[in-house]
Amino acid sequence: MNKTASLFSGSFPVAILVFSTLAIGFSFAFDPPFHVYFGIGLAVLPVLIYLLVFNRRLFYPLLVFLVPLSLSMSLGGGTKADLPAEPLLGAMTLAVTVSLLLKSSVNKSFMLHPVTLLLFFELCWMIFCSVNGELPLVSLKRCLVRFSFVTIFYLLFSNWITSPFSAGKIFIIYAAGCIVPIIHGMLFHAHFHFSSVAAYLMPRPFFTEHTIYGACLAFIIPMLIMLVFNAKEFNLRGGKLLLLSVLTLLIIAGEFLSFSRAAWVSLAVAFVFRLLIFIRLKMWTILVLLLFAGIFAYQNSTQVVETIKRNESVSNKGGISDHLLSVTNVQSDASNLERINRWKCAIRMTKARPITGFGPGTYQFVYGRFQSRADLTRISTFRGSNGHAHSEFFNAISETGIPGGIIYLALLLMVIGYGLRVIYNAREKQEGIIASGALLGLVTFFVHGFFNAFLDTDKIAVLVFGSIAIIVCMDIRQRKRAPEAHLKNRQA
Repeated sequence: MNKTASLFSGSFPVAILVFSTLAIGFSFAFDPPFHVYFGIGLAVLPVLIYLLVFNRRLFYPLLVFLVPLSLSMSLGGGTKADLPAEPLLGAMTLAVTVSLLLKSSVNKSFMLHPVTLLLFFELCWMIFCSVNGELPLVSLKRCLVRFSFVTIFYLLFSNWITSPFSAGKIFIIYAAGCIVPIIHGMLFHAHFHFSSVAAYLMPRPFFTEHTIYGACLAFIIPMLIMLVFNAKEFNLRGGKLLLLSVLTLLIIAGEFLSFSRAAWVSLAVAFVFRLLIFIRLKMWTILVLLLFAGIFAYQNSTQVVETIKRNESVSNKGGISDHLLSVTNVQSDASNLERINRWKCAIRMTKARPITGFGPGTYQFVYGRFQSRADLTRISTFRGSNGHAHSEFFNAISETGIPGGIIYLALLLMVIGYGLRVIYNAREKQEGIIASGALLGLVTFFVHGFFNAFLDTDKIAVLVFGSIAIIVCMDIRQRKRAPEAHLKNRQA
């Protein structure tokens, strides 16, 4: 750094303090609650600019911490944004993109990894579908959002990983950012005696509703548990271990009170998957087991259907067991029936445009005309303007065609395959622990993705792409280490 930059970076903190103090004082000239947001925003803005310019390694964890704390606010004209996370994400994306264009040296091993290439191929396909889609401007905006997620939460995070524990820290930082939303939600929930009905509104204003809230908490629980039960491996003792344990229990309590059936099911599947990892089952073995399970279910489909028809458990009525059993109630549970309605709409949309779909981000604007009156429920809208397809896969095929669905499934299988390879080939115990935590988190997302679609929200995208980056970085690290070990053996 030259003398001018050094002088500027040295005096800048003083300027930040003066500016922030004046900003907070000036903000009280406005009517509440605007002065609160305005004052905090102005006070924090120069701090963030300073970190973005001079200390990006600190800016990234700060961004991760602020993601679960961000509030959805209207900017006028029907536009909403999660503040302060989305503006920070945009500024950081611009800074990193310019830096990559000006700086010729990149991590070629990471950029040429099959997972990285598939992510960029998916982005290119999304752009192609946007140009040929129903609403090109809406679709291109969605592509820009995905580009920012891949750039910051995947590419930049790969530079932040210097050790297995540095990767695990991101989960702890995210969990710390969830403390305020969880406590705030519990206090709200307590006024309604922690009823399952009140759980829908409990996560607001930090999360739009309980399903995305439950999905995010479910994602970080496996990593936190892995860290707590292997604390000695990471030199976590005394006060550090106590704080981490309390944080983990708080996250688990928040997950339980979310009353998100899909999140609970995803954690159960992650537990089973952990057992499969423990007995070191290979990827092909897992696929064969799934194939046999599918064949068995198909051969006994009549009995399965009859059993489902007898299930009258309804979500938000009765006890916790009824709430959980209502997952398979497709006779009277409005939530399940509406989900099936959305899936059928997605299939009809795919039949209409099987190659390119209707374009990223367009499902919520298009699916209304593909609804069948026989499938409508009491929570359906005739206009069809009420959200996504309630499935990552069905969202993909309806918006980016059958090729988009194939890309999504290929990415899912590829990430799980590389994750298992990293875990089984880990020479360091820390490496295996962190890789397991990241993979199990992704398993909760993939399972949850069968019931809901949240990948286009920063709340969970930071965890998804960050975990994929962990697995890719560790895979590259192991592959580089293998030739070195072979060379040492030859020299010996």
